[in-house]
Amino acid sequence: KFIAPTVQTLLDWEAETQRRCTLKLLTKCVGALFSIVLAGISSQLASAADRRIALVVGVSHYKHVPVLANPTNDAQAMALALGRLGFEVEVALDPDRSSLETAIRRLGQRSQAADASLFYYAGHALEVNGQNLLVPASANIQSAQDLRFETVDLDSVLDGIAGRSKISLLFMDSCRDNPFTKKLVVGSRSISRSGLASIDSAAGTLIAFSTAPGRVAEDGNSDHSPFTKALLNNIEQPGVEVRRMMSNVRREVREATGGQQVPWENSALEGEFYFKPLIPPPPQPAPTSTPNTTQTVAALSASSALIEVLSVGLPNRPSQYVQTTAQRYVSAPPNKAQAVASAASSTWYVYGRDSSDQAEQAVLEGCQIRFNEPCMLVAVNDQVPAPSEQSTWARRTMSRVEYSGPFSPYQIPAILPNGPASQAAKSYVAAPSAKAAAIHPWGRLFFRTNAPSQLQAELDALTQCNDDPDRNGRDGPCFLYAVANRVVLPMRMTAPHQPANTIAQAIALVTDAGAAKTFTGLRTEKALTVEPDSGGYYYWDGASSKDAAERSALIGCQLAFSKPCVLVAGNDTLLATDPFVAQRHDMPELRYKGRFQPEATPLLAAGNQKVAFEYSRLRAPKALAIRPQRAKMASATGSTTAEAEQKALASCNDDLRWPCFLYAVGDEVVISDRRREASK
Repeated sequence: KFIAPTVQTLLDWEAETQRRCTLKLLTKCVGALFSIVLAGISSQLASAADRRIALVVGVSHYKHVPVLANPTNDAQAMALALGRLGFEVEVALDPDRSSLETAIRRLGQRSQAADASLFYYAGHALEVNGQNLLVPASANIQSAQDLRFETVDLDSVLDGIAGRSKISLLFMDSCRDNPFTKKLVVGSRSISRSGLASIDSAAGTLIAFSTAPGRVAEDGNSDHSPFTKALLNNIEQPGVEVRRMMSNVRREVREATGGQQVPWENSALEGEFYFKPLIPPPPQPAPTSTPNTTQTVAALSASSALIEVLSVGLPNRPSQYVQTTAQRYVSAPPNKAQAVASAASSTWYVYGRDSSDQAEQAVLEGCQIRFNEPCMLVAVNDQVPAPSEQSTWARRTMSRVEYSGPFSPYQIPAILPNGPASQAAKSYVAAPSAKAAAIHPWGRLFFRTNAPSQLQAELDALTQCNDDPDRNGRDGPCFLYAVANRVVLPMRMTAPHQPANTIAQAIALVTDAGAAKTFTGLRTEKALTVEPDSGGYYYWDGASSKDAAERSALIGCQLAFSKPCVLVAGNDTLLATDPFVAQRHDMPELRYKGRFQPEATPLLAAGNQKVAFEYSRLRAPKALAIRPQRAKMASATGSTTAEAEQKALASCNDDLRWPCFLYAVGDEVVISDRRREASK
């Protein structure tokens, strides 16, 4: 049986962790010039047409150990740099275990047939028995037994991208002095007290660590760790091959730390890779008159420079539009940024942000929302590079605009990080239903909670947004941002959502649209369930009947996601045209407290009958564990109840991605307690 976990990529844009990295603009030429540029590139250099994929993770705000100052700063700055270098970047700040695993799984999917895939991680990590384990923000590690439930194996990253892209790059700024080790068993030989273990690179892979194996790295006394600061100083240098770049990074970190920290990498690259290849500029047309040929863009005013750039980026626009756009931008107060939507042949700008980085983020997000296409950054404050200064223009896909999943105040695009909308968003999840949110590309967000119906909540939110007196109808309509606790911005709805006519439509409303394809290929008898708040889904197939499939799917879904679920489909029949308002089935099997009855044990139809009936004949102390994913059961006996529980959970948890729960202890059912750990 299959389960899709909650999709949560928690972005934390709190003021104390705002990015302060130095901005270096990348602008790029349009199609005709692009073809000319490629003709002269060496085969060893990375083509501007290469598809580059990245996942950037930063974990600062741990729930159970002290905060790390720099990882979120480091991750935000790295994401911006990689975006300028043409990477399609997804950012995960302070993720819990589920959202980190989901982001890693998505990285593997996105890396398919890519020219380069990159994983960057800043935060705590552990080495146990030669395994390197990433520690998400939610980790609560009290003993070695907690590791399998609270951490994520770095090998899952390598497994996900190895062989899918031509080149794989991993950067691990994660060897900081680790407080989690102090909570683990003293004297254990399997748990490293400092640093991570070395990793053998697969062909086409480079793995870089912030310090040598088994050593501790510094978090840094500035805005960035020594390792990430050196990366940022070198990654955008043109014409530097990645292994030469790492040599420069190593020297810079060693000098900055007085020799205490020396970065290390393991490379199995079979060719060269350049983050920023040296690509010759496009040829300039011959002068038709006798202008001063030594005159450069740097000598022009900001307005003239922007007019030149916009004239190239908007070839179909009249000169008056270009001049008006440039003058409007130049006269706006800082911090400001200008973007171009090439397909729409239009522009977007923002001003008055707290920093140039905020302006850059907001203009690209707002532009993508407004015109439904990735946009090109052409100016930030007074920095307006001329077309001849860069070889191509990068269209930047903004991950927060494309995000669909549980509502998170840190995933909202374009809004001011500490503005009124941002503050209101932090209380939205806990607000009473029915509720909805609407957004405008200006970064205006409007909420309606505790409405008499879901339809009314959506109507009210959209009406408030579209009637915004400050905007007075300018710059297009508002979009429905959230329905209940589910973000639906990628669906670009300008009116309340409509009931579905097909299973695929119903699935797209509340969870990963790919679930529809998966469900279509299942065996009959089958059923699909969804937990609408998290977006998690669960299915069951090959049952003895449609009713049996539906019941098993509802039990498995509730066990997996801790909440009653909605039955979306049974076989090929749509059962919930609107999953947001459909009945949620609270399954009595998961509320039961009483004597163990083998025939009443849930998920028996997956081949667990033997385990359940044998358990009833075992002598105490004994325990039975159950896992919703692939519907596994495992039983064990021991000299004590705690030992029996520990052995049952260990036997059940043969796949670290999915946790098991104690179903019974002795002859009593304890599943309602949702215990994942043995008694102490």
